Amino acid sequence: MRETPLCGVYVKLQKSSTMKHHDLMLLRYMNVQSGNGFSVDKDLNGYNPTREAYAVGGAADSVEMVDNNLLSYNAFRYTMELLIEFIKDDELRFPNNYQKVIGAWVNDDNYAYIEVSNIVFDRAAAITLGEMRGEEAIWDFKNDCEIKLT
Repeated sequence: MRETPLCGVYVKLQKSSTMKHHDLMLLRYMNVQSGNGFSVDKDLNGYNPTREAYAVGGAADSVEMVDNNLLSYNAFRYTMELLIEFIKDDELRFPNNYQKVIGAWVNDDNYAYIEVSNIVFDRAAAITLGEMRGEEAIWDFKNDCEIKLT
């Protein structure tokens, strides 16, 4: 395992599957602060489907949207913990419902969005669901890109 400098701090590079919850939370925060996004399960592990799949936001009634320059780690962590609990509760109440992930992304205006997304395995169905929900875009995992809807 090697170390990489990050703004004067050294971070040990390791697989997310071996990291603790706090370290994963910090890693996800750093993703957003650097202008990148992520899709993670309720354990904060990266979601990497083995087949065609799309993330469609709007699976919960709330979405956190904040100027990325103003997003503190504590606010990020609080939001993430609420969304983790939402997914856990939803799985208990509706065990056969859509698979859900927590997704975060930063738009062109540097606003960070953090929300629960459904995983949909059909492109046309994902686009239709995203349009019905008024989403700006959906995420295409296979091609590692967003599909703009607006």
